[in-house]
Amino acid sequence: MSEREIREQLSKARIALDHEVATRLVMEQQASESLAQIHQMRTDLTFLKRQRDKSN
Repeated sequence: MSEREIREQLSKARIALDHEVATRLVMEQQASESLAQIHQMRTDLTFLKRQRDKSN
């Protein structure tokens, strides 16, 4: 394998790694946002259940 081929493979590997890092960051942000939404929905559900129980 020539030095040029090795450099090309290294370059492709770096690009793939950069892509993976960026994808992971986006997914972590989405997961964080989803957890926040779930927390808010649970809070809302608890409130609504209490309101329902008070009216019954």
